[in-house]
Amino acid sequence: MQAPDSRLLHYPIGQRPFGDLKIGRSVEVYVNAFVISRLPSRKFYHYDVFVDKEIKDPHRAQEIIERLQTRAYPHIFRPRAAFDGRKNMYTSKRIDQGGLVEFSVPMSDAPNPSPASIIRVQLKWVADIPPIIGNLNSVIEAYNPNDSSPWQPAVNLLQVLLRQAPLMRRSAYNRISVFDPSSRKLLGGGFELWRGFFQSVRPTIEKMIVNVDITTAVIYRDINVIEWCLQYLDVTDMRYLQSLTPQTQQWRMLKQALRKVRVIAKTPTNRHNNGRPIKDLIERGGEYEFDKDGQTTTVKEYFRTQHGIHLQHPALFGIRIEGRRADILPAEVCFIEAGQMYKKHLTQAMTTKVREYSTRRPDVRLREIRTAVNGQFLNYSQSDFVSGVDMTIDPHPMRVQGRILTPPAIQFQSESVRIQDEPGAWKIRPQKFFRSRKSNWAVLNFSSLSPQDVSNFISNLKTTCESLGMSVVWSQGSIRGGSSQGGVVKALEETFRQTPQPTLIVIILPDQVQTIPQRKIIKVWGDTVKKVATQCVMEGKIKGSRANNSYCVNVAMKLNVRLGGINSVAMNAIYQKLKAAPCMIVGADVGHAGPGIYGRPSITSLVSSYENTFVRYASFCRIQHPRQEIIDNLKPMMVEALHAFYYNNPTLRPDNKGPPLQTIFFYRDGVSEGEYGQVFEAESSGKGAHHIRFFPDSNVKDNVCDRSGNVHAGFVVDTVIANPTVLDFYLQSHSGLLGTSRPGHYIVLKKADRVTIDDLQELSFYLCHAYARAARSVSIPAPVYYADLVCERANYYFSEELLASEMSSMGDRTQPFDLEKWEKGFRPPGPESMYFV
Repeated sequence: MQAPDSRLLHYPIGQRPFGDLKIGRSVEVYVNAFVISRLPSRKFYHYDVFVDKEIKDPHRAQEIIERLQTRAYPHIFRPRAAFDGRKNMYTSKRIDQGGLVEFSVPMSDAPNPSPASIIRVQLKWVADIPPIIGNLNSVIEAYNPNDSSPWQPAVNLLQVLLRQAPLMRRSAYNRISVFDPSSRKLLGGGFELWRGFFQSVRPTIEKMIVNVDITTAVIYRDINVIEWCLQYLDVTDMRYLQSLTPQTQQWRMLKQALRKVRVIAKTPTNRHNNGRPIKDLIERGGEYEFDKDGQTTTVKEYFRTQHGIHLQHPALFGIRIEGRRADILPAEVCFIEAGQMYKKHLTQAMTTKVREYSTRRPDVRLREIRTAVNGQFLNYSQSDFVSGVDMTIDPHPMRVQGRILTPPAIQFQSESVRIQDEPGAWKIRPQKFFRSRKSNWAVLNFSSLSPQDVSNFISNLKTTCESLGMSVVWSQGSIRGGSSQGGVVKALEETFRQTPQPTLIVIILPDQVQTIPQRKIIKVWGDTVKKVATQCVMEGKIKGSRANNSYCVNVAMKLNVRLGGINSVAMNAIYQKLKAAPCMIVGADVGHAGPGIYGRPSITSLVSSYENTFVRYASFCRIQHPRQEIIDNLKPMMVEALHAFYYNNPTLRPDNKGPPLQTIFFYRDGVSEGEYGQVFEAESSGKGAHHIRFFPDSNVKDNVCDRSGNVHAGFVVDTVIANPTVLDFYLQSHSGLLGTSRPGHYIVLKKADRVTIDDLQELSFYLCHAYARAARSVSIPAPVYYADLVCERANYYFSEELLASEMSSMGDRTQPFDLEKWEKGFRPPGPESMYFV
């Protein structure tokens, strides 16, 4: 069997290579995966589902298909079909004769339901799925062997069968996870946190497995819309809500947060409590006029005469509902339907609460996963969608064999430090940075701290930097005071002008919300206008005795890199191998606008090494159409990266007859498994998200876990749970701090023959020790982190006019996107410095 595309690295079943690591030590651990020990032995039929009223909400679609099978046509759908809530239905009995069959489904239990309550459902036959029996070889042989993912139909079928029973018992779910309200916790702002379980069927070496993990969802509280709005805006006065108009920021916030949220109108005529999605907010909803039977009336009068409801707040906004009848409902009669997930932007405080709620030690996490699989939550053994098709799931988590790689040594200016106490972290002091530059500091104080307090902090920071080998020029008494009312840029310009050739400006900011736009102004000015390094410090970080040595060391690490220095260099065998011939390491990423923002372009970034320490990187960024994952402008960014490489290595240029660039290692973040082939066609790269976790065996006394209970940093696995035809591996490269660490999943889409799997695993682990902002190994290679930071910072470089126009339109997806307009208003810095660190 040949790979379908010789450029994309695929192997026939049983022929993909594995690593042959001789370093490190062998360790066996648990993994949160469960083997499908018996696959379905019967034939299935795949149908596309079409609903005449274009039901897009999966919860509503599930309700319709459930009534189709259990109320309207139970004699046809026996056994029941499995439905994914969107488009795909699988049944073990063929229910059509000619490829298409139509059903009329009454959504009312009345003896003679009205025509409006009847929904037409069409099922179109797509394909027969042969019995999935035996091991993975037989699964693949049943399908097209030339397909790059020949098992995908089987995976899709198994996924729907496994999730059907838990999905039907609960109100909150998405494509891959199901959530339960029994563990709900108030988050604030009108939201709750619900715990749930992710489950994903995956093909591995000669097995099909189910990857199960704990996950968390942010859920809208099922309360009255008015109460929800008060909580969301953190106000208690109803008059504040009544004062809002479409021109106010708070109105736009509510409109964005409530768009598409399903609400139930609690009226005497809505006996079935059917929720309908919000389309828009209407000013003074109770006084909204409309025509009824040829006469003009208001929403307030209509609810009084038709429902006997006297509105208490007619001047409050109303809610326009989606659908053919775009009704206007008073907010006070609307209640948010239970179980709706919030997928938009969270505040930093809310994000912190989500993280705290989600954190689980490895032993606790594995125990809860086992309980879900064997207990009532997922309960595979009792699901008729599973047992009814002769499928069984092994109730015990898999055990996998891996190796803990030896960490590299960390080279400072004059001494090499070995990571001995615990893999994943090292001490900086009393060492000196590998390389540093002389810097001239200016200080600008926007906070309420006294000049003396600021001077004490700057003196401590200067002393720390000098102890690490940096040369700092700064004189006490040169601190300038500033006021945001007087203009941030004006204060920066004056500070810059009155300091002889400053290379760094330290800005002290107050602990207030308005410091967010202040920081943006500062970074844009420093990154793009003056090309000078800036360091923002929050007042609360340095007040009193809070600015301890550890904090000053962390700041010093950032400063040294921004000023052109190198903090440390990781060194091991792969480093020496890379230094032997010219080599470049590249990281790339795509950053998308936050959830609910549709009118802003996606940002693409690329960082590339240009010296043989593989620590200094040039950076490049562009913009492209919203929500697009493939990088359109990769080629011009790579050309610029090559220019930067040869500019910094003139002896290697072809016209100087130097040795040519031998190898480029390209790391690409954020690509899902279904996009590997597509992204490779356009970019030749890939790395995807996953939920695999590793858990030490509590009965093993050997030193395999760190203080957080996680497997030691450097644990790598490329067998058993690996992809059967694509070269991949899992690497847990960082030590745990809180909760259960997530390993990186690396998919190799192309490699030269001279590069071995061992090289790629060691290189990836090595690069996780090269992140300049930390004295510890991180979860993904440094260039990938840097590319993400470049995307994040690039949001600052859009003109205010563009952002204002986006806010006024709320990102209307019905309008064509004007990329050229955004390109004209996007001004990123050049590639020269690591400003983003």
